[in-house]
Amino acid sequence: PGWLPQEIGDLSENPLHVWNSPIAESIRNSIRNNKFNYCKGCPILDQLQPGRERRDYRKGPLYINFSHDRTCNLACPSCRVSHIFESDSNVEKLIRFQDNLLETFKHTVKGLTITGSGDAFGSRVHLHLLSSMKKEDYPNIEELILCSNGLLIERNWEKISGVHHRIKEMSVSIDAGTPK
Repeated sequence: PGWLPQEIGDLSENPLHVWNSPIAESIRNSIRNNKFNYCKGCPILDQLQPGRERRDYRKGPLYINFSHDRTCNLACPSCRVSHIFESDSNVEKLIRFQDNLLETFKHTVKGLTITGSGDAFGSRVHLHLLSSMKKEDYPNIEELILCSNGLLIERNWEKISGVHHRIKEMSVSIDAGTPK
């Protein structure tokens, strides 16, 4: 994320190894010690309260923000200069990546944000995840936050009926809105 400019590694290789890498552990220690040495410009830091409950983060994250597919059916100037659509071969690669990440961390993750960089309903990658996610495969995932421009929700709503009960929040961008 923009608040953490330090890279920790390539999650497509071995996510658990990257999650437990020396740099990732150093970042977590900095947070646990309330030093936040790696964080730059985060607006939430002022809201943190000392003495929060600590957990063993080596097992994996509680939340994942899936923003690896920037596909969107619009090209709002506030976000991008042209339409972004993934090729068929890249869609397959991104689906394998997200499936591997979820499988690796399925025992720790309780929430997903889809997506901060595109449209959850315009992405074949994210629609694959949302339409195929079964409670028995990912019983700990209780919260979904979906981001969209709103134009494709109705068309795809029934395709993701299996996760309706998990949707905690839906963010609809009005960047491309017009008065009409």
